[in-house]
Amino acid sequence: MSVANKNALRRITFWPPQLIRDLRGKRTLAEFASLVNVTPDIVRLWEDDKMRPGEEDTNRLADLAQKEEFLKDWKLAGSGRLLGDVDEAIKKLRKEDEEIFANRIKRLYE
Repeated sequence: MSVANKNALRRITFWPPQLIRDLRGKRTLAEFASLVNVTPDIVRLWEDDKMRPGEEDTNRLADLAQKEEFLKDWKLAGSGRLLGDVDEAIKKLRKEDEEIFANRIKRLYE
């Protein structure tokens, strides 16, 4: 799993019921609950969208997902496009903005 995917898993702050069900897979509620250190009733509440995982639970879910390479083959769906490293893209945009700004200043003094 790439570093970006590991960081993405760590940053997940909202685990919707379907994502939790997908992570649980074919495991029983009890098996899955023991892996994330909660009771089976808590897992059922998450999956029924009657309760949301707290911060510690979210971290344990992300740890399990990372360990199992849960989103290893994840692809961005919908109308968005993932073009590359976000930090690199920000640096590139910042540089382009600086060049545009410098050109505008230059034209003002011409």
